[in-house]
Amino acid sequence: MTTGQVTRTFLLKANLAGTEGVMMEVEVPPGGHVEKHSHPGYDLFYVLAGRGVLEVEGREPMLLEPGRAVYIEPNLEHCAVNTDPDRPLKVVALWIGGQEARPAA
Repeated sequence: MTTGQVTRTFLLKANLAGTEGVMMEVEVPPGGHVEKHSHPGYDLFYVLAGRGVLEVEGREPMLLEPGRAVYIEPNLEHCAVNTDPDRPLKVVALWIGGQEARPAA
């Protein structure tokens, strides 16, 4: 169950030598989560604030905390939960090669 709503603020969209690049700030409210999904391109992000856990297909769960940078290969299902009951989890995300997220089957 999600508490509140995940917000995405688009910061930049650019053509990177024929490949689309999109940068955004993502904020997950306290106790909230991002549903399991995948992207057709690369997903890179940097944690600005808050605490959480990231699950990526084929990997051990990863602690998210300020200063952590993460790289997710194309088409891997992943999800995240904000484990902090008081503060939002904030990240800057960069999608390269396709921004459209696909829900997990």
